[in-house]
Amino acid sequence: MSYWTHITACLSIETNIIDKRPQVLKQVNAYLENAPKITGSENDATIFVNMQKGYNVSGSDGKFQTCVVISIQGDLRDRTQAQTQQEFYEFFNYIRDKYYVRDYALNIESD
Repeated sequence: MSYWTHITACLSIETNIIDKRPQVLKQVNAYLENAPKITGSENDATIFVNMQKGYNVSGSDGKFQTCVVISIQGDLRDRTQAQTQQEFYEFFNYIRDKYYVRDYALNIESD
């Protein structure tokens, strides 16, 4: 009999990348390609990267948004809550190695 663990997480990230929106997303997504996975026997958790609206930096060269929101969602088969939590924090620390995590919310549940 299979068992399931479910993860939903949202991280608000300050990238300090002052560039056009598509370039910020491109750089963050490129960095995430090597991030530790949050795994299940059938599928890994899905990672989404979105830009915040508006601008938080402005100067003579224009206005820029340097913050992104990383969302994680997964229905992970044959994983315990403890395994998923450990994998999440490996992913989280990988993000923290390069970017500033402003805040985050995490929910992990098991069947």
